[in-house]
Amino acid sequence: MDNPRISLAIFGNQNSNSGFQPLYWINSPAQQLVNLVPPGMEDNAYFFVVQAKETFTQYTLIQNHVSSVGASRTGVLKMAVSIPAGYQLDNDMSPMMLLLDIREAFLRECMTQKSSLSQVYNFNDDMADEQIFIDIINRYPLVHTGLIQHPMQGTTDAVMLIDAEKTALFMKDPQYEELKDCGQLIVSESGNTSAYDSVITGLAIPKPAPELSPVSPPPSDQDTPSASSEDETTEAKTKEASAHPNGLRQWFNKLLHKTNKEEK
Repeated sequence: MDNPRISLAIFGNQNSNSGFQPLYWINSPAQQLVNLVPPGMEDNAYFFVVQAKETFTQYTLIQNHVSSVGASRTGVLKMAVSIPAGYQLDNDMSPMMLLLDIREAFLRECMTQKSSLSQVYNFNDDMADEQIFIDIINRYPLVHTGLIQHPMQGTTDAVMLIDAEKTALFMKDPQYEELKDCGQLIVSESGNTSAYDSVITGLAIPKPAPELSPVSPPPSDQDTPSASSEDETTEAKTKEASAHPNGLRQWFNKLLHKTNKEEK
């Protein structure tokens, strides 16, 4: 792909008389969002839906407890980012982080909290400039991984209940062969799973390290590296082994601190 980009679609019913429609459409998303909310997740402030397709993976955040301008009945708000197949977010980042940044900006700029004691948000009359969301997307560069894409080819939803830390790890690389029979996967910390035929449990998160290639035969005397070259190789491997990407851990700790502060 010459110019891989993250795309963003935000859909909602801002006005009760205009229905569910696109509010932001950035970098040509591959598919529209539909006005259907998976059941059983109503008690969460938000939850996620992951869908792997042949050429991209779509990550959706569904915000609960929203209502249209001047209306009291429950509305729908969905925010979805799509990442091309074979790419991930760079710097040890997760699409969960990106979606939560987008959510925070949308609630701040485009909605009003009904009261300080309520988790209900009302749409504002006016939407914010899309540049706010473009700037957020640009803070998350892509890196080519060449990982195998495992499209979800089923027709029904599956559900997986895991905590926030595992959700962030799962969304970094959701390409699992075990999920190929799903239509899409609902991911939430809690919920009622009775409406789902498929409940995913025991999935290894994060994925196990790939198997190593078979051991090569020992080199001949002619191919044996010099002592200095071998020392340099050992030093490089030691540095590589000791380097542990901690961007995800730092971000999660920051999120946990912020959440605890808000709850107080």
